[in-house]
Amino acid sequence: MKYLIAQDWQNTHGNHAGMVHMCRLLCQNYPDKYTMLVKDCPTPMPKRNRIAARLLGWYDRIVYRKKFVQEYMELCQPMFDKLKGGDEVFLLEYHWPSTSHLEIAQYIHENFHGVKINALSHLTPTWYGKIRGSKKMILDWETCIDKQLTLGSS
Repeated sequence: MKYLIAQDWQNTHGNHAGMVHMCRLLCQNYPDKYTMLVKDCPTPMPKRNRIAARLLGWYDRIVYRKKFVQEYMELCQPMFDKLKGGDEVFLLEYHWPSTSHLEIAQYIHENFHGVKINALSHLTPTWYGKIRGSKKMILDWETCIDKQLTLGSS
């Protein structure tokens, strides 16, 4: 079985431009080969005034990210119950830190031998250029996947 793990984003929700649409088409046309797991549109992190944002900004991001990781792991639990050697997992929002696909990849890599992990990264070079330590992040994140595909620059 090929498992597709995608994030439903507000800007592509319900249209033909997003990963969810692609996953839906694959599952409709090849139901015996593909299963999709889609995480709902994320709830935005609460806004704070500028002083509170400076004081609590890192804390808020850590709490928000931990919540996201937990939600993704819960979403993937039915897949974990069925996963076996020869299966493939496609993580369709790789390298986006808040979507927590790294933790899914690490968990599968450590617990399910013989399962191939494929990752799709479709962030712009500009985004990587703005993130301090992005080269190290890319190298760290590639250790637990088998293949990575990068699409375009837009």
